Amino acid sequence: MKTQHGLKSTLSVILVGSLLSTSTARAAGATLSLVQDGKAVYTVVVPDGKDAVAMSAATMLVETVEKASGARLAIVRETEAPAGPKVFIGKTRAAEKAGLDVAAMKGIACVLKAVDGNLFLAGNDRGGYIKGADYYVMPASKKAAHIFLRDCAGVRWLWPNSQGLGTEVPKKATISFPADLNRSWTPVFDWVAAFGEVEGYEFNCSYRASVPYYSYGGHSYYTAVPKEKYAKDHPEYFAVIKGVRDSSNNHLCVSNPDVQDLLYAEMLKHIDEGFSMVQLAQTDGYQPCECDACKAIAADAGERQWIVHNNLAKRLAKDRPNAKVVIIAYWPTDLPPKTIARFGPNVVIELCVYSYENFARWRGKADEFLVYLYNWGSYHEMAFGPKSTPGMIARQVKLFYDYKVRGMYCCGIGESWGLEGPVYYIFNKCLEDPDCDWASELDGFYRTAFGKAYVPMKEMFDVLYQRLEHKASGDPFGDSRWTPIVPGYKLPTMVQCSESHYTYYYPPSLLKYMEAKIARAKELEPEGAVRARINLVERNFLYCRDIANVYHLYRAYQVSPTWESFAPLAAALKQRDARVREFIAHDRSRYDGFPAMFDDLSQAMTDGRGGGSRMLSGPFKWDVDAIKEKKALPDTGRRQPPFNED
Repeated sequence: MKTQHGLKSTLSVILVGSLLSTSTARAAGATLSLVQDGKAVYTVVVPDGKDAVAMSAATMLVETVEKASGARLAIVRETEAPAGPKVFIGKTRAAEKAGLDVAAMKGIACVLKAVDGNLFLAGNDRGGYIKGADYYVMPASKKAAHIFLRDCAGVRWLWPNSQGLGTEVPKKATISFPADLNRSWTPVFDWVAAFGEVEGYEFNCSYRASVPYYSYGGHSYYTAVPKEKYAKDHPEYFAVIKGVRDSSNNHLCVSNPDVQDLLYAEMLKHIDEGFSMVQLAQTDGYQPCECDACKAIAADAGERQWIVHNNLAKRLAKDRPNAKVVIIAYWPTDLPPKTIARFGPNVVIELCVYSYENFARWRGKADEFLVYLYNWGSYHEMAFGPKSTPGMIARQVKLFYDYKVRGMYCCGIGESWGLEGPVYYIFNKCLEDPDCDWASELDGFYRTAFGKAYVPMKEMFDVLYQRLEHKASGDPFGDSRWTPIVPGYKLPTMVQCSESHYTYYYPPSLLKYMEAKIARAKELEPEGAVRARINLVERNFLYCRDIANVYHLYRAYQVSPTWESFAPLAAALKQRDARVREFIAHDRSRYDGFPAMFDDLSQAMTDGRGGGSRMLSGPFKWDVDAIKEKKALPDTGRRQPPFNED
């Protein structure tokens, strides 16, 4: 039997014809039925008092079981528990009596265990451990219930969806579990910031459900020494750039003792709120201070930052021995320091470059690492289109596991729930078990998600992902993050602009193939939850197709700039504009309860942020109506005969 990371035994879904007695159930291979022939057998028991975390786990279990079987399990407090078999959720007295040391479990580690015919789904549920932030909870028992529902009832959380359309709950009149069940689960990665608190995605991917780490998303300087507060009265806090103190971008003079104290005070603030780790990170696009005092620390800007940050970490080790500081390895600190042989045990390094080559550079420099993931985000060339494949993500997570990465921060995710939904699903699976058979899990996703339309949808995704795998050959966000590199050889990268990406990854033949497969899928699944999922995929496809079509027609126009070649391009621009406006209108109320297509509606028309190469370019800036009115072909510098709309 294969043993997965943190999974000590394997559950199976077994349908039984009758409820077994406790004595009989102890026999090897025997089962107990939570629900028998559509009738509730067990009662769900939560701790006395107001344990909202345990109650959330109990509610999820009861509501999902009812969807599967039609049977409604009762939920009661422990002092009100009736006779008969029970499911104990969380830190109950019964769990302690059964020998489960739930209070000693860390994070969202949990246990699933059958004792004398009762079922325990328990972990060290915690809430309110961060001052002023009650929404930080560790739903350990909910993770136990999640494992139980997945493996005993066959439930699959495919997409987040407020209407339940993203969760597949098979109909089962009887839901059973092994009578000798004894299973513990421990997360492989301690901390992952990716998706929000949504059923099925919240356990492996929610930073609020794991180690309490305070992250600024990459840059603590803005908060610790904000220019809005200090620039006027303390210009000396800010960096000397080109000979003058410049607070405009909040770059700091790190040699200034007051600045160091403010950085340290910000660290202590969050540790004393209840966080066990806090991030220390310079401003984005950091420009080092040119003053003599800063240069005296070290001539090299990166070395200087490391020295200052390491000294702050040493202060923290003295004042808060159990706390840790996460220091970001980001320009100018992307390379390891030369003057620090090894960081202290309270230092975690957060890598922004995480290629094989960079892991080799950092080996032995620190005890623990996090990674800052640039896999996703609307700042990419294909902002709201897919940017990765299941295989790319599976290989990446395995790399992190092998290099003992403790956790990861996703700088954007979820911009393409339709075309990249399978990727997010595999990401979640690999976070739980980096050695999982991800290809089998992916096939299971397609079969479960698309029902009768499994074949055309799988074929559509296979072709898309085969094309997108080419992105793994080189990446501007960190050498090669996807494939091993040959020593001394720099892998080539594609020109970083939206036109090159959309035309390469979506050639006309691929677009026609995908369109045909989606059309066939809609014929096979004309209504219901499966059709809603196909519609989600289609919306994301149409969004990408419209952009690619414009660029393809634009290239044809560039070859022969005439009114005849302008006409289809103008129509494609109008089509794209109208569809995006429709998507924006529906995004405010969501399509069928699925996540919004755009994380920022203001970016939807321009497709990206930050300007430059990552904005839609060329014809997307044209005013088609004005061009027709002026009767002047764009990009030609000359007037042409009147445009004939006929």
